[in-house]
Amino acid sequence: MQSDDTVRINETGKRMDNHPTVQRSRIDAALAAQLEILSGGISGASTYRVFGLSEPCILKVVEAESAAYVRARAYREIHFYNQLAARIPLSTPRVLASLTEKSGYCALLIAEYQPLKPANQLPAADFTEIAIQLARFHALFWNRTEQLATHAWLAKPPSPDLTNDTRHARETWLALAQRPQFREILTEATLQAIETALGNVQTKPEYGPDTPMTLCHGDCHLDNLLRDQEGHLIWADWQEVRIGYGPSDLTFLMQRAEANGADIAHDSVVAAYCKALNAAGIEDVNQRAITSAMQESERRTRLLHWPDYMSDATTERMVHHVTRIFPAHV
Repeated sequence: MQSDDTVRINETGKRMDNHPTVQRSRIDAALAAQLEILSGGISGASTYRVFGLSEPCILKVVEAESAAYVRARAYREIHFYNQLAARIPLSTPRVLASLTEKSGYCALLIAEYQPLKPANQLPAADFTEIAIQLARFHALFWNRTEQLATHAWLAKPPSPDLTNDTRHARETWLALAQRPQFREILTEATLQAIETALGNVQTKPEYGPDTPMTLCHGDCHLDNLLRDQEGHLIWADWQEVRIGYGPSDLTFLMQRAEANGADIAHDSVVAAYCKALNAAGIEDVNQRAITSAMQESERRTRLLHWPDYMSDATTERMVHHVTRIFPAHV
């Protein structure tokens, strides 16, 4: 007779055997099926579309020889699905099989869903709905992250020591300024403003001590949002799930969407987020404070991390980027 932790009930109400031997056989069946390799992201996993099984599905595999950070991401995502996904108020991909081995080998088999429309084709209502669902998720552990203490696999907030990040960003900004399409934008005055801002980032914390922490997706952008057959949002790719600051999830999603051509009414989206936090039981939600926190988070991300992705940007996109860092500068 199997123990309770090797059998659970799936969404159709059927008993689902989770014994490692059964999980291994499901993964092996997927590997033996027809596979189409998909382009991967930063997770480092080999990702495949699987054909020939009872339903379309996606297989992620991380080999034991993979880098430690790659194995950590795979391990984290599998543990999220097994331990936390059922507790959060978001729809996540249906897991068909998962496996972690002492060697470091990890595999995850999930149902396949449809991608969202391109960012520049999404209606405003979609961004509002995303913000509302994100707020409900953040509200669950808002200022209650001690309840997550037993989940040692969760990623922790980034280190406050940004010495290496600021040095790399400074070098990248200077290299971008040499590109012909950016010379009239990244002037000496703008570069000096960037240098001053980078210095401030090293001395000023991203969030004040009174800003509550919560459970965050950690890699929140539209490519990680899907739809099921009924059109419901499915929140996927949980490799970076972490304890952090909720507004960072929302502002990063909007940054990525705008980089892909979306026109987002920031005030309306933030208002919907704050209203949903309040409706979920978070008292004294201060929209002005959350807006300020999101602006600072966006500013730091655009200063420190976005330059690596701007070398092939258009002039218009760079103007938008710099304007978001220094609203009155360009």
